[in-house]
Amino acid sequence: MLMENLGGGGHRDMAGAQLDTSLEKAYEMVKDTIQTCIKEEE
Repeated sequence: MLMENLGGGGHRDMAGAQLDTSLEKAYEMVKDTIQTCIKEEE
């Protein structure tokens, strides 16, 4: 789910996404996506 939300995909145990941005922006994108997934689980 996490990588799909970032435009990637793969398997539940091994997934990835290619982000065309800076490392700092990618970190923020991943962090925000994780927080969103956590909120959806609650």
